[in-house]
Amino acid sequence: MADIASVRASAAPLAFRCPASARAASVPINETHQASDVGNAAHEALRPLAETGTVDWDAISAIAEKHQAPEDEVRMLCALGAKLWPSVSQS
Repeated sequence: MADIASVRASAAPLAFRCPASARAASVPINETHQASDVGNAAHEALRPLAETGTVDWDAISAIAEKHQAPEDEVRMLCALGAKLWPSVSQS
């Protein structure tokens, strides 16, 4: 039986253009990086915006710590996300 590939949503456009890009790499890749930690923290902190319409600004400190991400960067990304949300929320 063939292995099923796991593709992140952000990688889907490339996977549709080049299915071979979704194959597992022969060399393991360490996917942990500060940029991904910040992104994961920002996504978690912005989840309430999509669910309730507001960002829980008081929770950002704990979320940043949980992901070992710089709090100021997570707050900045949340501010940008909150500013962008009204123009993309309907889609």
